Amino acid sequence: MRKGLRTTSRLKGGAFTVAVGAALGLAGGLRAGTVAVTTGTQYQVIQGFGASSYAESISTGEAASFFTDQSNLPLGQQNGNSIGLSLLRLSVDENGNFGTEGNDAKESVAVNPNLQVFASEWSPPAADKNNNNIDGPGSTAANTNTNFNPPTGAGTNTPITADLGNYANFQAGFAQTMKNTYGVNLYAISPQNEPDWNTTYDSCLWSPQQFDTYVPLLAAALKADGVGSVKIMMPESFADNLTGSNTTMADPNAAPDVSIIGMHLYGGGPNAIPASYSTVAGHPVQGWCTEISEHSSNGTPFSDTMYYAQQIHKCIVDTGFNAYCYWWLVNLNSDDEGLYTSGAAPTSTYYMMGNWAKFIRPGYMRVSATELPQSNVQVSAYTGTATENGATVNRCVIVAINSGGSSVSQAFNYTDQTVTQVYPWITSSSDNLVPQTAVAVTGDQFTYTLPANSVTTFVADCGSPGSPTDSPTASPTFSASPTSTRTPTPTVTPSPIPTPDACQYVAAVACGQTTAYKSTQLGLTFGADQQYTVGAAPGAAGSYGYVSWTTRTAYNTTATITGGDAADATLYNNQSYGSPLGYDFSVPNGPAYVTFYWAETYATAVGQRVFSVTINGQPVETNLDLYATAGPDNTYIVTFPVTVTNGVISILATASVNNALFQGISVQAGNPCAPTPTQSPTWTQSPTFTRTPTVSSSATPTSSPTSTGTVSDTPTSTLTSTPSPQNTGTDTATPTPSFTVSP
Repeated sequence: MRKGLRTTSRLKGGAFTVAVGAALGLAGGLRAGTVAVTTGTQYQVIQGFGASSYAESISTGEAASFFTDQSNLPLGQQNGNSIGLSLLRLSVDENGNFGTEGNDAKESVAVNPNLQVFASEWSPPAADKNNNNIDGPGSTAANTNTNFNPPTGAGTNTPITADLGNYANFQAGFAQTMKNTYGVNLYAISPQNEPDWNTTYDSCLWSPQQFDTYVPLLAAALKADGVGSVKIMMPESFADNLTGSNTTMADPNAAPDVSIIGMHLYGGGPNAIPASYSTVAGHPVQGWCTEISEHSSNGTPFSDTMYYAQQIHKCIVDTGFNAYCYWWLVNLNSDDEGLYTSGAAPTSTYYMMGNWAKFIRPGYMRVSATELPQSNVQVSAYTGTATENGATVNRCVIVAINSGGSSVSQAFNYTDQTVTQVYPWITSSSDNLVPQTAVAVTGDQFTYTLPANSVTTFVADCGSPGSPTDSPTASPTFSASPTSTRTPTPTVTPSPIPTPDACQYVAAVACGQTTAYKSTQLGLTFGADQQYTVGAAPGAAGSYGYVSWTTRTAYNTTATITGGDAADATLYNNQSYGSPLGYDFSVPNGPAYVTFYWAETYATAVGQRVFSVTINGQPVETNLDLYATAGPDNTYIVTFPVTVTNGVISILATASVNNALFQGISVQAGNPCAPTPTQSPTWTQSPTFTRTPTVSSSATPTSSPTSTGTVSDTPTSTLTSTPSPQNTGTDTATPTPSFTVSP
């Protein structure tokens, strides 16, 4: 939708408010109860939260307040100077003047290099439309819903079907310009903003069949321009009408090119993405709300902010969307369509968006939480990782909405995490994303008072129950002046260190070297189902994704494979060459490794194959020679190590000649070249020494303090000493104590 051009016919007003309020489940009578958060039960990946810079010029200060990422700061050091949006929506100028969009994107990415930038087109160039005009019809025919059944013929506000190839080249040129001129790698591109809404401004009406024709043309144009990793989004219906995407997503020649179903929520939706979309596409297809700013009167009353908070909850929790975008970053009109007003003042909706975007980062997973614990309260929870002072920490995020007119007490329980304290952040009519005093968590439970008409986010560092954090309530104070002489004579009997199973085949390919090995050399079997069943096969422990290009099926055990352009007919026939084939894998930060499976089972030798790989934008191999000899043993495995820093591994693989068959790609976390032993060596040490300590203690600890240091062995020692304790506490000296020495 274009700013400032909404009308009352677009379902504004009280009737719409009541209907949506009922749909959001705001009725009373719900039973009160504790919110149980179970991070082990995971749902969809969260791609992010954002808004659009349509026709704006974002200042450096505005970009910082919208996009600065504080997620890697310790929780007590984060501040409210930014809401941490992770998505920026651009418009594509129909006349090819890309400077405003390019500079906005460049300014924003400079603030947050991990910002995901996507773009939508309001109209194809005039020459590619039947009315030879980027604008729609006059007012008598405007503001109507075509339900994806547009008028046809000369003079209509529709694309010229014969010119769709030209339009695909135009959009690919935009993506290429963003990359080459402004240094911005576009995340996704949409062919058309609101293709079912007839308007007077820049717009275009599409039929489902035109989308089905256009999507493969756009995919081919993006690859040809060297930006094949850009994902395709469609159809961006103004009222979340799936009619616009159903035809494309039922077509096996087009659906694999689509990664995102983008929708607007002006009087319709959100609607869950049909499971069939992902089945036909061969990879998970995400659902995004890419625009909304409807529920308003002039000004920015907080009731509107609460409406959008409940809408985010409905999109993410009840419908399974992966992303939510508001309309404008900065409003250029006098209403409340922006996160900033026309006077560049942040609105309460700006702060409320921060309750989600600031803490729920791209790649986080929505997890199980009691959604409706009591009347007027809606809760959701998320988990992910952050890099804090160089170390990876697990984060747990809870968002609680209280839409009632009174404050309520709400209990929370972490069922499978150890948490010691949470940091609350509140947005209400009196608080603008204000951090509150940290709350202690006892026995993985806490209770908090949710203010009336508020959104409260609880952020915590969390760990599994097997690795609790010891927090003693008293620290003993003592002094010791030992004098000792020790002459140990250890007898060492080390135990062998076993090789972890996950490293067996990786070690055989020189732990990440680009030498290719045949499967028969490694003792592997190429299965009858045309898939390898080693390493990161479907269901394998530690697997973060597996793609079989033979069967065109994506498997996933613990993370989400997003994107992919494995769509063209040559690939479907197990032949891919010339153009890169790409996939993005959502993987926790840290060491990981990517394995390519390659096979050619020809009756006769077919000669040399050259294989090139780019991982996270860096070429790791540009000229790896593989030779196709005759016989079924002609299968290869090549492994590359990689360090994940932004939660994503992006892979492009290219073969230089025809009949080059990739059987699959797998991604696994960890470093197989430096395996962690599962068994430590043991030995016996018999030291002899004399010690006469003097110890004084004035405190009685309620828990044992945790010592730190460098531990290289854990011997068992026998100590003979004659202590002379001076102890007024509970410490008891034993003439012959047994203890563990950590030299």
